[in-house]
Amino acid sequence: MEVSMSATATGKKVTTAHRTLTDTSAEIVEMLERNPDVTKIALGTISHTRGGRRDLKFHPITGGTKVAVRGDGAVHDLYVYTHNPQGVEQALRESFEK
Repeated sequence: MEVSMSATATGKKVTTAHRTLTDTSAEIVEMLERNPDVTKIALGTISHTRGGRRDLKFHPITGGTKVAVRGDGAVHDLYVYTHNPQGVEQALRESFEK
């Protein structure tokens, strides 16, 4: 299981409802923090799953995109607010695949 209680979101763009991150979502939040098109990041639920490979799935929302971040043993939903959802998605895909 990859949920790390020591990984917490501390950037200016992250909302403060809760700050627990999975290891994989911590990488994604770090990338999003550096992206000038991102105005806010809201951390959603963490669902525990069996195995699986690291992956990102994008779903349009009003004002941005929902990113389902899959890592070893968990899926973490991140709500990313931006005026350029396609650009943010492309930047994440390129950085995540490296």
